[in-house]
Amino acid sequence: MSAEPNPYSVGETTDNLSEEPRTFFGNVLVFIRVVVFSILWMFVFFFGSAMIVGFLAGTYFVFLALQSADPSEPSLWIGTGTVVISEGMGLLGLMLGLLGKLPGTRR
Repeated sequence: MSAEPNPYSVGETTDNLSEEPRTFFGNVLVFIRVVVFSILWMFVFFFGSAMIVGFLAGTYFVFLALQSADPSEPSLWIGTGTVVISEGMGLLGLMLGLLGKLPGTRR
């Protein structure tokens, strides 16, 4: 074993080595990157959930049509549910992105 200290170990009194001072312009660029990636994640969550809910609603309508010749059950709740779930998931993606919980949004 060599007597040199391990460069990968950090002592208890050492500050966080990964933090580097940022200028105002650097902070603005980080903020813009976080906002852009958060908006992209919002679209991914929105359209992903819309596709899943749309597929499930279509499957429901197919099975409903197979059971009877005249499906007279009101289906307004399916459209409302699709909108609410899609918008809710989009807002969840935006919120998680702004909090830095999703890839590309960490500060």
